[in-house]
Amino acid sequence: MKRLQKKFIQTIARFTRIARIRTDYVHEQQARYRTVIADPGQRIANASTGERMKLNKKQTDIDLDDGAKKNYAIFRDVLAKIK
Repeated sequence: MKRLQKKFIQTIARFTRIARIRTDYVHEQQARYRTVIADPGQRIANASTGERMKLNKKQTDIDLDDGAKKNYAIFRDVLAKIK
């Protein structure tokens, strides 16, 4: 009986750790992602006409079906070389 209680307590402790990780890390990271995703749209909306044109030019559409070589060529100026 004590062995069963000990396993039950360990299981509850494991779920508590998982819940804490989810709350402490995942939720915060999701909030950061939402901010980063919303930021370009907000920057464009709040920008002057000249800045808006520059920001619109910086946005680049890629097609993941094109493959890594083609997409790498699009971003070669901002990517570091892999050693």
